[in-house]
Amino acid sequence: GENITKIPADGGHFTRSIAFGPNFRASQIISGLKDINTQVGVKLYISVGSSCDVCEENTWKRAAILESDPEGSYTAEFAGGLRNSVFFTFHPATKEIWATEMGRDNLGDNLPPDEVNIVKVAGLEHKFGARRYGWPFCYGNKVQDTKFNPDKWERIDITDDCSQTEPPVIEIQAHSAPLGLAFIPAQLTTSEGQRTSDVKNPGWPKEWEGDLLVAYHGSWNRSEPTGYEIVRYNLDKNGKILSKKPLDFITGWISKDKKNIYGRPVDLKFGSDGALYISDDAAGLIYRVIIRD
Repeated sequence: GENITKIPADGGHFTRSIAFGPNFRASQIISGLKDINTQVGVKLYISVGSSCDVCEENTWKRAAILESDPEGSYTAEFAGGLRNSVFFTFHPATKEIWATEMGRDNLGDNLPPDEVNIVKVAGLEHKFGARRYGWPFCYGNKVQDTKFNPDKWERIDITDDCSQTEPPVIEIQAHSAPLGLAFIPAQLTTSEGQRTSDVKNPGWPKEWEGDLLVAYHGSWNRSEPTGYEIVRYNLDKNGKILSKKPLDFITGWISKDKKNIYGRPVDLKFGSDGALYISDDAAGLIYRVIIRD
């Protein structure tokens, strides 16, 4: 193997998620380096969590989603202020990046909300080349974190002005620990009946097509546990959220008295067979979910 990019390895949130996706940039990222073409058609996106619960990171490579070309010729910040977007995926129609986000601890049972963000490319108004999604100074819909208010900080590329940060598209009960997310595939065919998707859709209800599934891994330090389930959010085919209220999709990983944990769902993937595969790092299982007539 060849090391194609250097990523911080110390501190907390040690996992890294990678995925290949489209290039969202309209122009070169790196000026003055004519031998590096950052305008390639396919990019490698890398999620790197924070090293701490809440702090000022000493590098832009943490609490961020990074981008590179597939060869690793360069590494750049795609979006920052993402405390721990462990999982992200691409919307099937818009191709935009959707990412879950786990908020900080030590603000009580109900703050800050966990989040789902649409992580978009920076515009000309974002002077550091990357949008800011709030952490460590802000959370939720541009809310100031009054418990984290240092007198000064060294980095000039982050801001405590919450009005300059991006709000989430979905707020989730604090400490639910949202991880994997996936869109229910549509049965796409041409007028001649030819498939236009590599993922089949055997039996999934048509009214669910394009809906978002999110795995709630579950709380570890909330006075009353929450999460331990998979929920569904109702979206239209273009990714517009029709209801921000989560609908139960799979429950039962926690007892009714909330004293016994039977599983903690992690990632969600639709296979080419149309089945939904779910990993569980508490029970040590992978579940296969199909819809029967």
